[in-house]
Order: sequence, then structure tokens, then C-alpha cells
Amino acid sequence: MNKLFDFTQEPGKKLEKIKYNNEEPLISIIMPFYNSKKYIRQTVNSLLNQTFPCFELLIIDDGSDDKEALKELENIKKLDNRIKVFHKKNEGLSATRDFGASKSIASAKYLMFIDDDDLIEKTYLECGYWTLETNKEASWAYTDSVGFEGIEYTWNKWFDSEKMKKENDLVST
Repeated sequence: MNKLFDFTQEPGKKLEKIKYNNEEPLISIIMPFYNSKKYIRQTVNSLLNQTFPCFELLIIDDGSDDKEALKELENIKKLDNRIKVFHKKNEGLSATRDFGASKSIASAKYLMFIDDDDLIEKTYLECGYWTLETNKEASWAYTDSVGFEGIEYTWNKWFDSEKMKKENDLVST
């Protein structure tokens, strides 16, 4: 276990929602959803707490059949007008991400994919956006990750294009 990291400080435990002026989204966040009631509220809170508020959140329900999970999804949709929920038949994660990308608003410069049980720090979008804006030769960005709830780890992987040809070592976010 990493003694230098406090795993109890999970983002999104509470909603601190940053105020914004209904500006056009510059980032479309695509979140596949399938019967995932347990963590989605905390995941959405970690998004609504972002210091970079110019985003839309597209939650794509991939054919969920859990009535309680679907009810929670409807409650989450009411939290913020940047949240849009789409329902489709179950086709799996890749097709769900592709469907979400196709629903992205035209003003979005970047797509961000996040799973419904992931958490991000409140400056995640701001850092990613400005990293890409100030490095015009870059077409994508990624970050390290940390595991919570009994699967505690820190994931620090440097990008290596030769290694990526053999194995995918990056998280989807």
C-alpha cells in the first residue's frame, strides 16, 4: 500500500458545484451506464465540482434493466442542465462510447470518456483542457490514476508508444 497517498480523500463525496454562466460546452464528457447505482452519484459529483465548468455530461444508458439504477439516473439528470441522459439497447462499452460521442455538441473541442464508477479531482478538466490548448501538436492527454475501496493503488505510467503497440497501459479517462 502506498503510504504517501491518503485514499480516504475521494473526490465527489459531497457536491460543491461550481457556478458557471451557461457557456457553450468545450468538452463533452461521455459516461456509459449499465445498472450502476452504487457509485454514479459520487462520480457525477466529482464532475459537477470541476473548476472548468464548460462541459456537457452525456450519460449513455446501455440497456439497463435495474429499476432502482434507472430511477437514480433520472434523479441525477435533474441535478444540472449540463447533464443529458440517452437510452439505447445493450451493445457493450465500445458501442456505448461511440454512441455518446455521436451525441456530442458541435461546440465541444474535446471528448472525455469516464466510467460511471471513476472519480476525478476538481481540476482534472481544467488541467487537461489547458494542456491540450498549449500543446497544439498533442491530440490527446491522459493522467495517472488511483484505486479506492479495497483496491488501493497509484497508477503512474509514462507514455511509451512502442509499449502501447503491444499492450494498452492507459485508463479510459
